[in-house]
Amino acid sequence: MSTESAIAVARLIAELKNVEGRKRLQKIVHLLGASRFHAFRHRFILHYFGPFSRELAADLDFLVSAHLVAESPPDCDGGSYRYSIPRTAAEQVERLYGDEFEPPAWVGFAKELNNANTPQLEAMSTLLFLANRKVAVRDLESEFRRIKPNLANEFLSAKKRASELGLLELPDKTVD
Repeated sequence: MSTESAIAVARLIAELKNVEGRKRLQKIVHLLGASRFHAFRHRFILHYFGPFSRELAADLDFLVSAHLVAESPPDCDGGSYRYSIPRTAAEQVERLYGDEFEPPAWVGFAKELNNANTPQLEAMSTLLFLANRKVAVRDLESEFRRIKPNLANEFLSAKKRASELGLLELPDKTVD
């Protein structure tokens, strides 16, 4: 855990107001980092639910234990943990940003990601993880389907959305 990365995570949660689920937060941070937003330099490994960062988990644990981020447990019907900035900590979190009062360049993109459905985030994040690990373009789909059979139906839409967002550059296929 680094102070800078923990501050970036606190700022992300503050800007989003509310993040529903640990998995969602992991995928948003992974996609922001893959977008070359330097505030999010967490290292990720491929895990059961797609890319996962132990560093991000440590940052989140630190922020929760320092009472800078509120972690609301799932309700009795299941669901996910919810992350937000408690009113009592909002001023402290703002002070952590320093003198930067303007919203960061990544805010709009982060809000868009936070509004996406979780399987789509997981699919895009996994696809980018594979592409950034130099999986050949011709092998991306088969490798994705091999490691994420439960999300196989999300591959094409994730690829299209990642391309639209400028996260994934794939050569155009020409039709013979």
